[in-house]
Order: sequence, then structure tokens, then C-alpha cells
Amino acid sequence: MNKGDIVTTQIVDMTAEGAGLGRVEGMAVFVDGCIPGDKVQACLTKVKKNYAQADLVSVLEESEDRIEPACPYSEVCGGCTLQSMNYEAQLALKHKQVEDKIRRLGGIENPKVNDTVGQWYAEGDEVYEPFKYRNKGEYQVWNGPAGNLVGFVGRKSHRVVDIPDCLLQAESADAIASVVRGCGDGSVRRFTVKTAFGTGEVMVILEGPSLKLCDEQDSDKPNPQLENLIDMVEKMDEALSE
Repeated sequence: MNKGDIVTTQIVDMTAEGAGLGRVEGMAVFVDGCIPGDKVQACLTKVKKNYAQADLVSVLEESEDRIEPACPYSEVCGGCTLQSMNYEAQLALKHKQVEDKIRRLGGIENPKVNDTVGQWYAEGDEVYEPFKYRNKGEYQVWNGPAGNLVGFVGRKSHRVVDIPDCLLQAESADAIASVVRGCGDGSVRRFTVKTAFGTGEVMVILEGPSLKLCDEQDSDKPNPQLENLIDMVEKMDEALSE
């Protein structure tokens, strides 16, 4: 096999990073954009001694677990990779990945792993869908001429994909991201939001360049970026109180 070859393979597994795993002539081939059960055509982009990487060309036969992603950003955002699978298959895959890691790294041949606890359940007439369950979000910020992009790094790129509403992140994370999107001036490059669902507490960690207390041109005036940052934090508190 050589780089640029078009191959056909059955996807039998998925890596923790979200790449589908197939085999061609006994060699492992990792293909982005597909799920276990898919039969695909793929173009080889890298060929090593024991494995190859490939880009998806087409899905010849869809997996029975394949669904239309609910997220409109699923094809470009690098924040999640399982949105093309139904939720039951996602839970089963996560269970298998834990088993595989304990077996391979821990040396336990038959590990006992409980079923994955899911978010999708019914309570009376209410059905809780498997969204808004992540309690930690690590956001990237890009400050450009058209304003701030706040979201996650795109698939196979270093560009920030602006995500106004992430289906997996907690509503508190969306609220904080909205404030940064509207107030940022480059003083925040990255931020992390952690939400304690049990207590309702929210922790926000802001990362950015060092800021001086005073204006560089007039030491009697406060640094406007620092003032903007303080204003941003106050707006975050207001947004979480709504």
C-alpha cells in the first residue's frame, strides 16, 4: 500500500481520539469520520510499517448505529467525535474502551467493568436526552477583525470553530462563552469552565497574556484591558445568576 491509494475496509472499532479502525491486507488503517459497522472507501494519507492513516472518501454501507448528528458543527468541530452514533452505541463503545485499556495497560485479562451510566432516561412523562452533560469545557479564543471566535479547535486544523451553543457542554459553559465572545479584546486566549451539577457552583479559569496594572502611556490610568477583564468577570457572574 502506498500514500494516495484508495482502499476499501470494514470499520471494526474506534480509537479514543475518534478515528475508525479497519484493516487492509492485515494492516491497521485509521479513518476519520466513520464509526464501527461502516464499510468505507478511504484515501491513504500516511503509510507506516505497522499502520496507515486515511481520509474518508465515501461510506459504501452505513453502520446500523449511524445517525444524523444533532450538532450542526459536528463535521468541523474537534470537540466531540461520536455524534454520528446512536447513544446506546456510544455507551457501549465507551465501556469497551475502558475494558481494552485495563486489559492492555493493567494486564488484567478479564476485567469487570460496570455498564456505562448514561444521561438518557425517562422520568414520568419527561425524557432527558443525552445532551448538556459535560461538566468541564476547555475553550479556545481567537480575536480577529470581525470579533471573537469562541469554541474548540477544528478537526485536523489549528483554527478555532465558533460554537455559540454546544450540545454537550453545560448551560453555564455556554453562558460564560457568550460573555467572552461579546467582551473579549485579546486579553483572554483560553478559558476553562467547570460546573458542579450537585451544588450549582461554577469555576472559571481564564488564561491570557500578562497584563500590567497601569496604562503603558499614562501610569496614572488603569490598564484598559485589565478594566475590560474585570468587567467581563462581572458580566459572567450576572450571566450565571440569570
